[in-house]
Amino acid sequence: MNMKKCLITAAMALSLTACELDTDSTGDNVSAPENLPAVILGDLTHAIQNDAGDLQGKISVSDPDAGENGVIEQVSMATTYGTFSIDFAGNWVYTVNTSDATVANLVDENDSIVDVITITSIDGVTANIEITINGQPSTPMVTNNVLKITDTDSGDSGELREKFGPLTVGKLNIRFNKEEVLTADGSVKEAYIALWGTSTSTSNALVDLRISNGSFKIREATTDVTPTFTLNEWNDVEITWDATNATDTVAPLVTVKINGVDSGLGTFSSFSKDLPSVMAGADKLVLKLSDNSSIVNGAVYYDDIVIYSDLTGTTKVFEEDFEAYAADFDLSSVYTDSATNEAVVAQQTSSAPVVTTTKVAKISDTDSGDSGELRHEFENGALKTGKITARFNKDEVLTSDGSVKEAYIALWGTSTSTSNALVDLRISNGSFKIREATTDVTPTFNIGEWVDVEMTWDATNASDTVAPLVTVKINGVDSGLGQFSSFSKDLSAISGGVTKLVLKLSDNSATVTGSVYYDDLKVYSDVAGTTLEWEEDFETYSADYDLSITYDDSATNEAVVAEKDL
Repeated sequence: MNMKKCLITAAMALSLTACELDTDSTGDNVSAPENLPAVILGDLTHAIQNDAGDLQGKISVSDPDAGENGVIEQVSMATTYGTFSIDFAGNWVYTVNTSDATVANLVDENDSIVDVITITSIDGVTANIEITINGQPSTPMVTNNVLKITDTDSGDSGELREKFGPLTVGKLNIRFNKEEVLTADGSVKEAYIALWGTSTSTSNALVDLRISNGSFKIREATTDVTPTFTLNEWNDVEITWDATNATDTVAPLVTVKINGVDSGLGTFSSFSKDLPSVMAGADKLVLKLSDNSSIVNGAVYYDDIVIYSDLTGTTKVFEEDFEAYAADFDLSSVYTDSATNEAVVAQQTSSAPVVTTTKVAKISDTDSGDSGELRHEFENGALKTGKITARFNKDEVLTSDGSVKEAYIALWGTSTSTSNALVDLRISNGSFKIREATTDVTPTFNIGEWVDVEMTWDATNASDTVAPLVTVKINGVDSGLGQFSSFSKDLSAISGGVTKLVLKLSDNSATVTGSVYYDDLKVYSDVAGTTLEWEEDFETYSADYDLSITYDDSATNEAVVAEKDL
């Protein structure tokens, strides 16, 4: 057989006409075997700050031709704004040239340039890696560790699994950030947040939230998920489940919220195709990208995972924020389920978050037989001396006939009568009174704005006939009464000092529109405020948590946790 050799260079790889034809023993031409082009996917776009060090990434080459699943190596190649290296396996490193005048003169995060680097597969297919170089931000930056899941393996999906159960009831909070994820032919591939029972089939999941490129689905559901999201932005997901009454024929109940908004399905029955596998509740968390038969460009990121064993989110059973790991740490060494694959720790740098909301106690009054109220009894008993600081924000509170109803911040001794309080600050719709006082409180406030309150008391010399001394300040300004003797109608009830803090709205015989909000409560055992006895900022609770569970005085009523603008 007479065979002529055919040399295929990188530039000629896609053109068979650049090669001579082989001939067989008779001299007839024999066509050379077809050279199939490679597909290059992976980290093709990245951003870096102009004062940063090395940036690392990885691309993958898929080529059916033997020996061509690789990249032509480059070592310390000079680019427009830096240097670049890549090895055969697709691991690359880019170093920005901080001495370059154009790079150094970038003003802020909105001022950027792009360095384009061409890479070439073994068979000559090219792709561009684009590095966006930004100026240093005008606002503080924070670096956060997150879970990054990719899929560059045509035989497996990117995935992380964690077994935590089974839990009959529970709640999951998690955040995700998804890039545009596409296959080589432009098909969209989804990411997933799923809770499984005993079955490992996706169609048998207790709930499986499928995350497309801006929209959601719940697997097996026929009703659309109404919230949407923006690619490359962080989103909050909350899922609850209740399998208390579940059987092999009765499905557990599920809720899904996206950024605090209901999915559109309300409380729904699990769409699992195998109810026996989920009747004991959720057993495993599954975070996934793409599927077993595809490779994709793009990634999905997850962070701040918390699982609770109750619907209200009070008892944590699992928590992960990935801050304990180094960048690029392979999470399969910790999350050892055999399905965990292409799940690593990544670092994301972003502007420091501007916190615009806080969790607070919200007190309402929609019960004509009781007021809205929260009571806290001091754990160490009566405090002879002390100081309390608190913040409140009050809506315009009115009854159905337009009458104004007050909120209260009160300190009590042994009596539960309001007229016997050591001090009771009554908060109207913009003005204050101190119960039983004949002198007006001079400071005022604006409805819908946060107001600081400080009270001190000293019962050191108090007795059944001598009242404790009290001060009240509003936004740092004295009430107008200076230091005054308590107006309590029962001095014997307060001669030992303060035993209880009472926050209240309206009264036992009215219902009102509007609420009052309290936050940042602190109680000290001295007038100077140096020894902290107790504090509460409500941040450990989930939204809508019923505070009567924690503050279990029988009078606590219609007091829940809410998110409120600062």
